[in-house]
Amino acid sequence: MAYIDNRTLEEIVQSQVPDAAYDFTVRDIIRDKLQEGKLNYYDDNRTTWDVIVAKTQLKLRQYRNDIDTNTKMLQQIATDTANSRLPTTDKNYKKIVKAQQQIMDQNYATAIDSINDDTSTIKREQLLLQDYLWNQHLEASINRMMRYLRNKFIKDGDIDFLRRGVTWTRNHEKQFVGYVKPEEKEESYTAY
Repeated sequence: MAYIDNRTLEEIVQSQVPDAAYDFTVRDIIRDKLQEGKLNYYDDNRTTWDVIVAKTQLKLRQYRNDIDTNTKMLQQIATDTANSRLPTTDKNYKKIVKAQQQIMDQNYATAIDSINDDTSTIKREQLLLQDYLWNQHLEASINRMMRYLRNKFIKDGDIDFLRRGVTWTRNHEKQFVGYVKPEEKEESYTAY
C-alpha cells in the first residue's frame, strides 16, 4: 500500500534539517541572486538524459525502417516467385533464371535474418528507452524543484528555506540515483 503524504511542499521542506554537504548548491543560488538572476542554472528543462533518449529513439526508428525495407523486399520476392510460376501467356508472368533465383533465395534468407535481429534489438532498445525516459523524468523533476527554490529565494531571500529545500531535493534525488522504474510500479504520490 502506498503512503500518501498530505503535507504541503513548504511543510515538507521546513521539516528538513539543512545539510552542509549541499552548501555548494546553496552558494550557487546565492551567487545567482547577487548577479540579479543572470546566472540562472535552472532556466530550462534540459537533462543529462536528453541526448541518450534522442539517440535511442533515432536507433529505434532506423531499426523499424530496416524492418520495413526488408519486409518490402520479402513481399517483392514472393510476388516475383509467384509470377514466375504463372503460365507464360499470363500478363504477370515473369521469367526467373536459375542465377536470379539463387540471388532471390539469398536475399530472402538475409532479409529474414535481418528482421529477426532487428526485432530482438528493438525489444532490448525499448526496455532501455523506458529506463532512460524514467531517469529523464526524475532529473527533470529535480531540476523543476531546484528552479522553484532558486526563484523563491531570489524573490524573498529566505536562506533557511533555501538550505532546507536544497537538502530535501538532493536527498530526494539520492533515493533515485541509478533507480530504474519497475515494469509494474505501485501507485505513489509525491509532494510535487
